Amino acid sequence: MKRYAVRWAATAGVFFALVVGGCSRPIRAPEQSPSPDRGARSQVALEELVVAPDTEPGCSAVVGRRGRVLWQGQAGLAVLQPATPITAETTFHIGSVSKQFTALAAALLDEDGRLSLDDTVAEHLDGYPDWAEQVTLSQLIHHTSGIPEVNNLMALRGTEPDMKASREDLMKAIREAGTLDFEPGSQWAYSNSNYLLLGLIVEQTSGRPLATHLAQTFFAPLDLTMTLAPPGTRPTETRPYRANTQGQFDIVDWPWDLSGPAGIWATPTDLIRWADVYRTGVVGGDLVTKPQTDAVAVANADSRYGLGIFIARNGVLWHNGIARGFNTEFVISADRDQAIAVACNGTGIEPVTLVETLGAIWQVW
Repeated sequence: MKRYAVRWAATAGVFFALVVGGCSRPIRAPEQSPSPDRGARSQVALEELVVAPDTEPGCSAVVGRRGRVLWQGQAGLAVLQPATPITAETTFHIGSVSKQFTALAAALLDEDGRLSLDDTVAEHLDGYPDWAEQVTLSQLIHHTSGIPEVNNLMALRGTEPDMKASREDLMKAIREAGTLDFEPGSQWAYSNSNYLLLGLIVEQTSGRPLATHLAQTFFAPLDLTMTLAPPGTRPTETRPYRANTQGQFDIVDWPWDLSGPAGIWATPTDLIRWADVYRTGVVGGDLVTKPQTDAVAVANADSRYGLGIFIARNGVLWHNGIARGFNTEFVISADRDQAIAVACNGTGIEPVTLVETLGAIWQVW
């Protein structure tokens, strides 16, 4: 049975969401050490996904238990010219998988009394339309604000994804959105505008750049190699690609500063180690280890949306992230013991298929 049952384009083909369907199959404990057979089957599944690893983009995949790697594999090239193979240390732009860090940062500032998730946008940011006095930070987190998607707003301004756009350019487009798509709190609609605003509010409340705040709050304490890196600030050690009509691969960098909804670079191993926070609460405490009672139902899907992460009916946590040629899948088992992370750097490679296969091989479901 497919665990990822519903798929829809969130914003003009740029962001997608993959919804984990409910499943009553019990989760079985993994073996204490990986069997050679499981590892071999996992590698075969990866190589079936990446058909030309010596000449084309590819993927890095990791299966873990309680923050430790059970199996990892790589196939394909991080950079085509000069040919640079993907390794376990290769970092990828994880797109919307970044959202959970921005959401948790806001929730922790709420716990510290430095803001309230019941605050309105207008209480933190000046110069926005009247809707800023109605939309709360909690509605930003849960995608129930009604604020139009920034990709659509930028398209109306004639700015396409391959054109440069600063953070201020994106914020200006949001400020100029005079009306909402619906009354705040009345519906659910995925919108990256929410997390652009939330990221800016976290930055202003903490008194330091969002990249610094996330690094000092999450990445450094857990010794993760993750970084929030706006366009043009990161070495080109991994590039995103899209096949053209001639069968050649074009680089499809996304020169927009989407700090907040996206922008984090990480290895799949980083994500596996981060996944264990949802079991231990070493960062975030009850905010991540207990069921999120404020999570809201997702439109047309069998999931809820919590602090920047989807919660399936069967308790599985998941999020995916698409940033032009980068495509990441991140899944945590319902008992929080196991996790799978797959990151790819080529448009057309669908890591969700590999996640389903790895989940069956390692009995994550």
